[in-house]
This record gives sequence, C-alpha cells and structure tokens, in this order.
Amino acid sequence: MAASPPADCDIKLLKRAFWTDGIPIPTGATIPSGVELKYLLYVNNPGAALSDVTVRDVLDPAFLYQAGTIQVDNSVAECVLAVCTTAEELAIFTAVDGAPFLSDAVDGDAASYTGASLSVDAGNGNVGNLQLDINADAVWAILFSVKIP
Repeated sequence: MAASPPADCDIKLLKRAFWTDGIPIPTGATIPSGVELKYLLYVNNPGAALSDVTVRDVLDPAFLYQAGTIQVDNSVAECVLAVCTTAEELAIFTAVDGAPFLSDAVDGDAASYTGASLSVDAGNGNVGNLQLDINADAVWAILFSVKIP
C-alpha cells in the first residue's frame, strides 16, 4: 500500500481459490491438469476510505493466466469480523464475478497482467494503472482465471 493505514485499522489482503462456478477450493486439494480455476484477492476495509493503494499478485509459473479475465469490484459491504466468513466470501465472489472484464494491458484500467513478471497488478504504484481507492466500510476485490497446464 502506498500509505500505511491507521494503527487501529485491521486491513488484510486475502487470496482464495475457487472453481469457476464459485465453490471454494479446499486447501490441499488436488487439481488435475487442464482445469481452470479462479483466484479471488480481496481487502476487507472496516474503516475509512483508503487512497492510492497498490496490490500485486505474482503467479507461480505452474499456473497459466487466462487472458482477459481480470475483474474488479468495490461494492460489497465490509465483513462483520476481521476474517470474512464463507458466506461473505461467496457474496464477494459473486459481486466481482459479475463485474465487467478489464483489459490485461496497462491502459488506464484499475488492473493489468504482465506476462514477463507473471504479475497481476492493481493501482498505479506498480505499473501505471489508474489510482486504486478502496471505499470505506467495504470490500475491494479482484478476480482472475488461471489454468493448470
């Protein structure tokens, strides 16, 4: 993040894997070759709005990013507790899965994908995307698809 949140703020970036239909993939699950899955990264912001945030996820080379699958949403209300429940994560997934797809390029979208670094970036701190602001008392989320080779 470009600016540190207040000391009393409990902000966390979380990452979860889902099947394409929105069912969470349990930790340790075996995923066969050729299967597509979705990664959900989200920030539960239970406080004041955050300005000029930067998020980067570097993919393991074992996963093949699926072009044109980045979606971003900031419309879901904050989770009740510091850690979102399974039902709250499903609401986050559903909201971002219904958002428009963004371009993979650094072209003024909030997020992009860079093949050379295998990174999905959001905010202008990494590669020059639009400034990323996170609404107060809300969840900001990004969703994208990968395939197991």
